[in-house]
Amino acid sequence: MELCFLRATAVIDVDKMKIAAEIVTVVFDVDYDLITEPFGDYSPNVVLERVGELRSRHLDDQDKPKIFVLFDENAVESHGAIILGRAIAQSRVAVVRWWTEPERTAATCLHELGHVFGLTNRHCDRDECLMYPHARDRQIQGKTGRELYCEECWRTITNDTIYESLHNASQERRSKVTRGLNRVRAAVTTVSERVRRPKPLFPNGVVHTPRTFPDINQYQDEHSFLYAVLKFYGLGKDSEETGQ
Repeated sequence: MELCFLRATAVIDVDKMKIAAEIVTVVFDVDYDLITEPFGDYSPNVVLERVGELRSRHLDDQDKPKIFVLFDENAVESHGAIILGRAIAQSRVAVVRWWTEPERTAATCLHELGHVFGLTNRHCDRDECLMYPHARDRQIQGKTGRELYCEECWRTITNDTIYESLHNASQERRSKVTRGLNRVRAAVTTVSERVRRPKPLFPNGVVHTPRTFPDINQYQDEHSFLYAVLKFYGLGKDSEETGQ
């Protein structure tokens, strides 16, 4: 399951669009895709139909059905009334009126996605809840779902099968990324340790030998002592092999 945000026209700023998407997906703790190519400036009475057709084409795309949210700077209509957003839960699509303030757009988006996530054709009579039927100016950014929805609405959303599929898919994607980063980190650490590890000055095992270093006083001449030192470090050969 994937959540995709689109824009109707190039008039909608991509950076602000991303801010609105980030606010929404932080509340739901899910990932998202941003499609910046303009969708098309359709009249309000056909835009939902067009978005529904787009979602249907991607319904079985690699077993990743999509939820589409379209930001549109034009007014949204519903049964002849001008509204801020509209969602069709069965089609998993929503059209949200775009405002220059991303937080205001995000508030409407969170309301419409509530309809997609189990609250089909339902509103809340608690005015502090985002599912209240009339828009209110409120602080959205930095708040959790439990703070923005009433307990009953939030429970319905998080228990919804569509939301659960989206949330679980996001968690699985993050887990794969984390595992991949851990493998890369482990490989880099191993290579770094090999580079930093100094090469032994003498052959392995020689430096830690329990034997006693040759005492110069026990040898008749300097040649014999130097030969004993070489033999101590494993660099000399027996006299029989050298022909001595």
